[in-house]
Amino acid sequence: MNSPFVSPYTLASLQADGPQARACFVLDADAPLFAAHFPGNPILPGVVQIDMVAKVIAACPEWQMGEADIDEVANVKYLHIIDPRVHTKVYISVNCKPSADGRRHFRATLTSDVTDGAIHFSSISLVMRSQTSRR
Repeated sequence: MNSPFVSPYTLASLQADGPQARACFVLDADAPLFAAHFPGNPILPGVVQIDMVAKVIAACPEWQMGEADIDEVANVKYLHIIDPRVHTKVYISVNCKPSADGRRHFRATLTSDVTDGAIHFSSISLVMRSQTSRR
């Protein structure tokens, strides 16, 4: 069965170097999600921001997380609304810190383009366990 969900974003670029990664997502202001959240005043939902961070983590081959499950959403701070009509790009910086129990702690910062004055949208901390450490 095909999912009726149409992603409101596209991963445009990804750069990874050891414990750090930086990605750029392009938002589609015409995505059906924004018509519902909220009519006439579109806002990128917080759960979608968490999903975007998880996509960056999954896309970094050196972290070997694949489509790992989130064990814990440790901390989330939404500081600024993301309106896809105004902010068409979202930049995500992620730092990875492994722990002895096989889990990895990720701290992400979502910002706008520096030409917009680098608005800090949100900070998200996730704890994930790789698929290989679940065995």
